[in-house]
Amino acid sequence: MAKVLIVDDEAAITTQLEERLTVMGYEVVGAASSGEEAVAMAKAQAPDIILMDIVMPGELDGIEAARLIRRDMDIPVVFLTAYGDDRFIERAKDVGPYGYIIKPYQENALKAAIEIALFNREVIRCLEENASGWKQLTENMEEAVILSDSAGKVFFWNRGAENIFGYLAPEITGRAFMELISDGTKKEYLQEIERLFAQGDSPVSDCWVEVLGVRKDYRRLYMELCLSPWTYQNEKAFIGVVRDITARKKDETRYETSLQEKERLLDDVRHSVQENLQLIYNLIDLQQACVESREGLKGLGVGRSRLEALLYAQERVSGEDPPARVDFAGYVQNLIARLVRSYGVDEERVGLSLDIEPVPLDLRTATACGLIISELVSNAFKYAFPDSSCKGVVRIDFRRSGQEYRLKIKDEGIGFPPDQLFPGDKTQGLRVVADLVAHLEGDIRLDRDGGAGFDIVFPA
Repeated sequence: MAKVLIVDDEAAITTQLEERLTVMGYEVVGAASSGEEAVAMAKAQAPDIILMDIVMPGELDGIEAARLIRRDMDIPVVFLTAYGDDRFIERAKDVGPYGYIIKPYQENALKAAIEIALFNREVIRCLEENASGWKQLTENMEEAVILSDSAGKVFFWNRGAENIFGYLAPEITGRAFMELISDGTKKEYLQEIERLFAQGDSPVSDCWVEVLGVRKDYRRLYMELCLSPWTYQNEKAFIGVVRDITARKKDETRYETSLQEKERLLDDVRHSVQENLQLIYNLIDLQQACVESREGLKGLGVGRSRLEALLYAQERVSGEDPPARVDFAGYVQNLIARLVRSYGVDEERVGLSLDIEPVPLDLRTATACGLIISELVSNAFKYAFPDSSCKGVVRIDFRRSGQEYRLKIKDEGIGFPPDQLFPGDKTQGLRVVADLVAHLEGDIRLDRDGGAGFDIVFPA
């Protein structure tokens, strides 16, 4: 776990940085608020890397503090500052920072800068201490490690690079790094990489970017590239680390193709279900024309209403991607309109009040609630207002309260029969409602005051 020292005179920033760095897996060994304190804490804590603000109170600003730390302790410093003026950048260059990040920063850019700085520090130490140590460090890496000079010409090439690109070190030494990158790479990435070699600075510096590479045999490969400027023997140089992700991209393509096929099959199933429901609905319509008994017609009408609720739920998600959510407010409004037409409701005598919170519901929940509403509102239309002298309103309320949904359906009609149990054994429709509520893992309560009301609560 790398140890990080934060230097910034704003407590809010140091607190936020400490939290984010800890989540990233680093150990924050301290937070200094001035250049003098940064130098003292660096000596006492010996961090692996320092994130340094530039403008701070005291005689030493961040740049001068970094100069002392690099001279006496050789600890890598990454500047994290709100100042991007040329005069600050030019001063910062003099102390050889391992990175320069402008606030507000992005977490992935900060992590990349820290990782590359730590990696560069290890590379430089190996080069300074022992050339064989550098080779040992890189030769056993699967990733390609490529060093190029200020002109972008390759001068170091490890075994990982040989395996990925097919060139032996003598074959590639002295050739341009850009020969390894295909013209098929995104144009903006190509331009920024060329800018990095030309100017030593670019938004893609110290970041992992996905590019197309070119092997020795001219085959293309997908690769991730992290390219960073650094100093080698007092000269500007660049270090590139490359990962071959061709196999991963093929897997992603295969998974995407498989997912598309499954979505197509699911779409076929959904259409098949809808067509079968429509067929049953049409058969009920035909059967109603042949049935003469009142009880038979009543039973077919109930089945027809339930199928309407199911059919409409399917229609609401037909063609959507993904077909998982239903606009419940719009669904209920259209469902009620269909019931009003189906039962020929006199809207001057029987009013409707809908107060539906506009929340998207999954198809399972929306269908169950639609069937419940269809059953209870149909009962209200049929029984709550038995003659022309009865008038009133049927109210439907639906909303979310915390981790629960609450559905209320109440009419102002003649009320639920006082001698009838709820749901009872003889009332098949209410048994269906009770079963649907149980399916939603909810509870239902009957309100007999001022008509018939049903209060349903189930988990969100």
